[in-house]
Formats: sequence, structure tokens, C-alpha cells
Amino acid sequence: MTQNTNTAKISPPSGEQNLVQLDRDPKFPRSWTDLIDSVVPAVVKSRYSPRETWKNKPFTKDDVRFFGKGLVQLQETLTDDRESALHTGKYFRNPAARSSYILFYLPLHGAKFLTLYQQHQHLLDSLTVDPPQTFRVLDLGSGPGTASLAFLAFFREKISATIPLEFTWVDPDRKILEDGEAIFNAWKTQSFPDSPATVKLVSCLLQRYERRDDFDFVLVGNVLNECGASENDEIALKRAIFPLITGTSRYGTLLLEPASKASAQRLSRIRDEISKNVGILGPCLHSGKCPLVEGRDWCHFSVHTQIPGTWFFEFSRLLGGRRDWLKFSYLWIKKGFEPPKNSQQFRRVISDPIPTKDGTKILICQPETPDIRPLFRRDLLRGSLIPVSYLENADPVRQPLNRPDRRGKSSR
Repeated sequence: MTQNTNTAKISPPSGEQNLVQLDRDPKFPRSWTDLIDSVVPAVVKSRYSPRETWKNKPFTKDDVRFFGKGLVQLQETLTDDRESALHTGKYFRNPAARSSYILFYLPLHGAKFLTLYQQHQHLLDSLTVDPPQTFRVLDLGSGPGTASLAFLAFFREKISATIPLEFTWVDPDRKILEDGEAIFNAWKTQSFPDSPATVKLVSCLLQRYERRDDFDFVLVGNVLNECGASENDEIALKRAIFPLITGTSRYGTLLLEPASKASAQRLSRIRDEISKNVGILGPCLHSGKCPLVEGRDWCHFSVHTQIPGTWFFEFSRLLGGRRDWLKFSYLWIKKGFEPPKNSQQFRRVISDPIPTKDGTKILICQPETPDIRPLFRRDLLRGSLIPVSYLENADPVRQPLNRPDRRGKSSR
């Protein structure tokens, strides 16, 4: 069956269910835990152990100490020489850094993508009503396929176990692509032996990739963060990715970036430029100018969770403590999408409480300039600015998990 991507539409549930409560705890599929605890360590050890006799043995705390040295060095590189490391991609060229990146950052960033897939599941539910012959995913700046692996786990558990998935990974580093392919194949054999899922590797700079195929969904993870900081770098990036992310993909494009000010505000600038040609599925409830595109504050979210994985926990301890918060900024867009009329009635809380000379207040997202009210990050507000909930069980809005009560200070 040939898909007509120009006419296919996302059909979110009627009413207010399409407005997402962003502090919902993510639920990790069992297959994801198997990937993080079993497949990833085994593949990394088989490909990066310096001795042949180590490669087929179980992953142990001795391996944590061995690979942890590369992780500490990677952290130091990204802290002390971040601009050079990210812009040149040299951290992927070093085997020690590359293997450590897979062991720690694949679980961390994958958990962020899983969270967003779950929070916006209604955007993909129509697949069960109008299933394609093959669901095709383009993963730009894929690295080891982090966003795609998370999507495979989510898709197989929540959407369909029978619809074939076809992934295209685009990244300039061939070795990290091959590592990801090895992980993908080993995991598929272990957790999805009957799954019709395939992956195609494209090793090239995004600026040189020409999108010739129709895709149902486009994923872009940490690409803006790894682009140079100059104005010319941003112009070049826009020229490269705009044609790739604003096409007629049936389920649009999801861009995910770190919660840093630079990345989030760069994402806001891109959002303002493309919002004239695409509809915004999340997190924005309006298409007006982003109020946080410049200035002291920026649009980002924090979700409390416990990322699964025995070895991820051990590597986290090595870096100084557990990772209990998923922090990110993101944008989900689709050409031709029109938000429900009732979404214009709502506003989203986009900050923690801010001390001011007039007392503690909160930022509320609205076009041009954020409003200031005494509410809390990630709340959704309607008309009279009374908090409302869009959780499935229709409970009252939950207070964020990083706050013991509505008057307390953040525990972070």
C-alpha cells in the first residue's frame, strides 16, 4: 500500500485529552531494561575489550571500572572543551569515549525519548486504525540509534507488534552507526525475534544528506546542541535540516535537545521561523512568538524518574550520584497540523517559582512575553487560570515530584 503523506492526518482524541500533562512519570518497557542491562553492555564489551579473553564474559563491576575511565574523560572533555568536542565530533572518534558514551548516554537520552513518546502517545494511536504496510522512521544525527531504539521499545509495547518498522539512521560517524546496528540486531534477536524491523545506515554530514524517501516520522536528537555556536553555524544548520524536518511526514518531526539555555533558545528560534509553515504538536499551546527565545529564562522540562539499569546506576555513581531527573527541551511539529480550537484557552507553566520583590511568582507561556502567576512548572491552565489535569484517570493536577508541597522549595 502506497501512503499518501500529503493527505494523511494525525487524529488526536477529541476534547482536552490532546493537551499533555508533562510531569507524568515514564514507564519503561521490560524490553528496554533488557537492552540497557544485557544487550548494550554485552555488545560494548565484545567490541571494545582490549583482550580477546574478556569479550564473551559477563559484564561485571570490573568492567564498570575499566569503561568508567573513558566516561570520566568524556565528561571532562565535554565540560572543559565542550565547544570543540561537540563541533568536531572528536569524542566519537576516540574508542574509549565512544564506548563510554554508549554505556551511559544511550540509556539517559533514550529515557527522554521514551518519556515523550508516552506523553504524546495519542499522536500515534491512529496507526492501529489505518496501519501502513511499513512504518518508516528517519533518525537524523542518530549516533548509536538512541531515539530509534527507544521508539522500537515503545512501538512494540504500546502501538503494534506486527507493523513492520524501517529505520534510516544518518550520522557522520560510521563507527558509532555500526555499534548501534550491532546493538539493534542483538536486541531484536533477544527481545523481538519475530519483529519485522530493519535499519539502514547513512554515514554523512546532515548538510549533505538529501531526503529522497517519504518517511512517516522524523527524529532529531541533540543535533542543535552539537552544532557550532556562531551565527554562521546556525544558518548552515537551518539550511541543512529545515528541508528534512518540514516535509510531509505523516506523524511529523520530534526534535529533542538538552535543557541548557543555549540549546533551548536555539530550538525556540527555529520554532519561530518554521511555525508559519508547520503546526506545533508539543509542547506549545500557541503558534505565536516564543516568549523565551531570548533573555534570562528558557523553555525546558524536568521529569522525575528512576532510569532502569544496574550498570547505568553504577556509572551514575561513578560520576557523582544517581540521575533521578530527565531534563530536556523539545519540539514536535507537523506540516498541515492545526491545533484543536480549545487549545487556545490554555496556558502552560514554564518555570519553577521565581522569587521577586513582590513575592514568589511563576512564568506562564503566552505569545511574545510570558505572564507571571503564582503556579508551578508544567501545570496547564484554562481561562480563569485554574489548574486542570489531563491525566488518564482525571485526577486533580499533581504537584511536581521535585517539590514536597506547594509552599516548599525545590529539592534539587
